[in-house]
This record gives sequence, structure tokens and C-alpha cells, in this order.
Amino acid sequence: MVVDRVIGVNDRSSALDRPELDALWTAVRAHLERRSLRIDGARVTLSDVTDAEMAAVCSLLGRRRPTGTQLRVDVERLDAALRTGPHQLGIVDVLEAIAGPLRDRRGERASASGDRDALWELVGDHPVARDPDVADWIESLRPRGRLTRLGVTAPDQMVTTALDVVAALVERRRRAAPARPLPVVAAELTGDAHGLDDDRVIGGIVADAVVTLSRQTSARDAWAAVGIDLDPVNSSVLTLGLPGPPGSVFDSARHAGEPLRLTTRMLRSLVVADLDGVVHVCENPAVVAVAADELGPSCAPLVCTDGMPKTVTALLLARLFAAGATVLAHADFDVGGVAIVGHLVRDHGVEPWRFGRDDYVSAITRPSLTLGGHVAATPWDAELAVEMNRAGLAVHEESLLDVLLADLA
Repeated sequence: MVVDRVIGVNDRSSALDRPELDALWTAVRAHLERRSLRIDGARVTLSDVTDAEMAAVCSLLGRRRPTGTQLRVDVERLDAALRTGPHQLGIVDVLEAIAGPLRDRRGERASASGDRDALWELVGDHPVARDPDVADWIESLRPRGRLTRLGVTAPDQMVTTALDVVAALVERRRRAAPARPLPVVAAELTGDAHGLDDDRVIGGIVADAVVTLSRQTSARDAWAAVGIDLDPVNSSVLTLGLPGPPGSVFDSARHAGEPLRLTTRMLRSLVVADLDGVVHVCENPAVVAVAADELGPSCAPLVCTDGMPKTVTALLLARLFAAGATVLAHADFDVGGVAIVGHLVRDHGVEPWRFGRDDYVSAITRPSLTLGGHVAATPWDAELAVEMNRAGLAVHEESLLDVLLADLA
């Protein structure tokens, strides 16, 4: 055993690492680590001590057994007993031989406190901290421990880089700089196209600043406020038959009866002709595909959410409303579909399209599925949720194509 080798004790009855002494060593180690390893005045109390433990500790200390199951141990006396006994080692040497080096926890806390103070001093000295809004953001970080629990070995370097980026973004906002993709700005400011991703240390700090300084609730809107696009070409919304200026890609797609995916970047330049009619919204891309095949250029304007609407879909809906359109939404008659229509009605001012109780009752006469969940309230038609939960059946949009296409023709 380790202690036997370290202190040369081969007699099992006198070994210091036997189970009967475990509670003693654990208690003494914890006590000394809390006291910066100071032995003077240290005392520990062992409770619920077994007969074997009591005999082993009292033998080690050379003292009589007390009555009861509680034993109070003077650590200085224990240290002296170990030094003058056959082991010839002090208490710290014994504890480290048994379970490794002791930690000065009080010293560690003091060191960590000093490191935190130094970090906050570094933050306060950064030039960007002189901006009143940035100073307020920095102050908001203190109670959240946002800068002192980064889990990195060089937080000062990380924080300095993050503040440099914040300063650059504040300047971009002041100059009303043209929007650029986030990876491009990240590469310019950190040398790493992913340096401002929200799963990176610097990216997390900067994102916190951007949301706070922009006073926006949406991350996309917050980044846009400092001239940054999160995904100008990655995210898109599927459309069919949307009107646009003559000669534009939108106008060409409409006259060809071809579906068109609009990216966030394209929406910046999209000019929607005045619309005093209806734009329909569906959930599933298959509806758009069949509408293009069967109706082509004669199809009424159609937008597909492709599941729960993304931000790019919300941007398009805002453009359509601004052009005077009435927007109607349909989805699968299932738990998810109801959530989609509910979101569009509640958050975007869209109206339901063939998505009431009577429409559902008619739909379940066709091939259907088990509902597989509880449908939330449907404020636009309270009886819809009641009927769906009662019937327990789901119907996909693809089963209702003839009805939907009749409206789109």
C-alpha cells in the first residue's frame, strides 16, 4: 500500500491507511484545507464513531476511550503523536501520502477573488467602457457573473478581445455601416469566421452586449441594429406567384409559374406590387409543388412556412401586409399544424384559411391518422380544438389538395 511504502510500516495493525482511520483522515483533511493548512488550534469532532474506529484513533493518540460515539480530536496532539511515534511523520505528510496533496482552499478563494478584481479592473480600463450604454451593460454583467465564469485559462485575453469587438460594433452602428454577414465581420475582427458564433466564449459575450445595447428582443434584430446579418442567404422562404416589378426575378418566376425561394438578402430588395387581394399560406412544400404543376402562372400568391415559420418568413409577411395584402393560413390538422396557425394568427395578424371546426369535420372523412397529442386552444374557432381532441384524428394538407387548389386557382 502507498502509506506502507512511504513510511515503511508493514504491520497491518499499525498501518495508517486502514479503514478504521478513514473518517479521521477525511475530517482532518477537510478542516486543514479550510484553515489554510494551519494546525495550531485545530480540532475536529467525529460523530457516530464505531467501536473499531474508536479503538484505532484512541490507540494512535495514546488516550483512553471516551464514553458514547463522539470523539473530539486535537490536531496538534495528533501531529505530535505521529511525529514521535513509529511513523516519524507529521499530519500533513501522512494526509498527502494517503490521498495526495492538500489544497489551501482559503488561499484559493483569496486568489480567485484577486483574479476577479483584476479582471473587472481590466474591463473598466477598456476605452469602450467610457461609452455610457456600454458601461451600463458592463455593470449588468456583475450580478450575473457573466465574465468571471467563462471556464477558460486566460479570461483576461478573451474579455479584452470581446470588448474590442464590442467597440468595433458600436462604431459600426454609429456609422450606420452597410449590413454584412456575421462570419465576414467575425473574420475581420477576430481572424476566425466562427469567432462570434454564440457557442464560442467571445461570441457569447458579444451577443450579450449586442442584445442589451440594441434593446431588441430578437437576436436577429439585435445583430441587424449593428449592421450584421445572421444568415442573409442560408435561410429562405418558399413562394409561388408573388408579384414584383417587371423584369425582376419575382416577376419572371410568377409568369413562368415556377416556385421561388426568397432569402433574407433578396427580401431587402423585394418590391411587392400593391396587393388588395389575398395571399395564401400553407405549411407543406408539396402543396406549392402541386400548385405549380397544376395551376402554374394562374396560381394565386402562395407562401409556404415549411413547418414553424422562420424569421425570414416573418419578414416576408410584413412586406405583404405593407403592400395591402390579406394573408390567410392553412396547415396540417394536427398538433403541430394548429401551433403554426396559432402562431401566425397571434403574432403576425394572419387569418385562418379553411381551418375551422367545420373544415376539420369535413377533412376527417378522408384518410386520417391518430392525433397523437392534445391540441391547444384555437381562439379563432374555439370549437376546432374541442372537436379535434374529441375525434383524436389528424389530417395532413396533402390529403386536402383538391380543396386548397380550388381556392388558389
